[in-house]
Amino acid sequence: MEFKNLNNLSLKDLFVKEIESMIISNKLPIGSKLPPERQLAKDMGICKTAVNSGIAEMANKGFLEIKPRQGTYVANYKKYGKIDVILSIMDYNYGLLSQQDIKSFLEMRILLERLAFSSAIPNITDPQIKTLEEMLIKLKESKDNKEAAERNYEIHHEICYISGNTIAPLIFSSFKIPIINMWKRYCEIFGLTRMIENAEKIHFYIKKRDANSAIKTLEEAIDDAFGKM
Repeated sequence: MEFKNLNNLSLKDLFVKEIESMIISNKLPIGSKLPPERQLAKDMGICKTAVNSGIAEMANKGFLEIKPRQGTYVANYKKYGKIDVILSIMDYNYGLLSQQDIKSFLEMRILLERLAFSSAIPNITDPQIKTLEEMLIKLKESKDNKEAAERNYEIHHEICYISGNTIAPLIFSSFKIPIINMWKRYCEIFGLTRMIENAEKIHFYIKKRDANSAIKTLEEAIDDAFGKM
């Protein structure tokens, strides 16, 4: 069986990615009106069909609002957007997000991991601790900041899974790109050794079934990272 080569994005996908980036970066502020579809197609060098289907997709996500006989406007996606908006923001160049967006993301992450730690750690089993210990060893063997950030993400994702909350690991996975980028940035600022020390400290508290101390260690690391971004 042969499958199509999907390396290249379609014109519609490229159009959506460009407009969403302009909205997220506030080049197209909430409430602003988009040019007519024909004009957009001409200005961006694509067919009107790609523009039409792209606008429909972004309207379904919550980025745009189509007002009959009035035009297409940038919607208040921060208030009314769907889960797809979060995924688009996560896909956007994380380093260029506003401080407020970064702060909001980290606050949500703390809430999610606080829930996961509180549920997982008090009743964690010895085999689960062993699994986390093996993941910690791999973290300590990381060759560079990127590999370390990815392995640290895997540890925290595993804790979300161990928590027993079926939604927590799925939400955490949605934040994978910015979480890895944050840990990578943390290593660049504070050094890989410090991130490993924090991971060892969290693992120490996990073995003691001390969720509060593990959460405090995590929150301190996140606060440090945000303060330097």
